[in-house]
This record gives sequence, C-alpha cells and structure tokens, in this order.
Amino acid sequence: MDAGVPAGDEDILFLVLAHEVDDLADGGLAFAPKYGQSIRSRVAACATLARYLGRENLAVTIEGYGARYETMAWAAPLQETKLIGFQITPNLRTYIKLRRHKLRGESVEVL
Repeated sequence: MDAGVPAGDEDILFLVLAHEVDDLADGGLAFAPKYGQSIRSRVAACATLARYLGRENLAVTIEGYGARYETMAWAAPLQETKLIGFQITPNLRTYIKLRRHKLRGESVEVL
C-alpha cells in the first residue's frame, strides 16, 4: 500500500470495512467455525486499513466490536461443526473436483 490506494478504490474499501462492522456487530463470528482464533488478527487488519484510509472513527468502532469477542468464549461449544456456503467454480477443473466430492457422498451440492 506504499503507493497509495488507487482513485475510486477508497470507497470500495470503505464499503468492505463497513461490511466487516456488520459481521462483527451481531456476534455471529463467534459461532462460525471458519473464523476461530483469526478474529483478533482480522480485527487488527481491518482497523489498520481503516486508519490508512483516514477513518479513525471506523477503526475505533471495529476494535470496539472486536473486543466483545474476547468475552465470548462461551459460544465455542455452540459452533456449527460443518461449514455451509456457496462457491462459484472458477474453472472446469474445480467443477470436476466438486462433482467428485458429490459422487463420494460428501456434503456438496452442484448446480
């Protein structure tokens, strides 16, 4: 980022950071197994980026919501054991790989 953020991309990064606030604010990341201990580093990275964009209030907000997760260890036993999500395959190779998983009976739905 030493070269700076290209013109117009600051707004996009601001929206991404606002989405992070949304993800942090409801406490839902504490129940998502894909985040686990990475929440702390995620919060730090987002706060750093917000400060880089000159959005100190946003950085403080992100850190504030991130601090809530330090007291949410009680949520760990409630985490889902399986990840659920969607993936758009970027190429035929990945599509074939997912089809194989489906044929093996794994929890994959191929549309």
